[in-house]
Amino acid sequence: MNDAFLKWMNQKYGSLKEVSATRGKVHRYLGMVIDFSSKGRVKFRMNDYVKEMLNDFPEKMGSKDISLTPASSRLFENNNSKLLDNRKQNSNTRMWLRKTKKSLLNTGFSR
Repeated sequence: MNDAFLKWMNQKYGSLKEVSATRGKVHRYLGMVIDFSSKGRVKFRMNDYVKEMLNDFPEKMGSKDISLTPASSRLFENNNSKLLDNRKQNSNTRMWLRKTKKSLLNTGFSR
């Protein structure tokens, strides 16, 4: 971040919370590692975040629970799927809320 931009950001938003600059080639943000170490390239990694999600998830997944893409081949089929039962709904909601809150706490966006 250049110093003039940082000064401008603090003048505009500093009354809410001081804007800080992070300098360097590797940064952590919202569960991602953003790596600018290679000239002209940027790498995004989420290995630790994904491992933590899998470890925290209440239902353990086996080797057959793997997909190459987030969407299944039946994405647009209308097969009248059943809703999740209350236990699974609550479990998924708690997991999402916990991870969202953790991400926000790590950025300083929460109060």
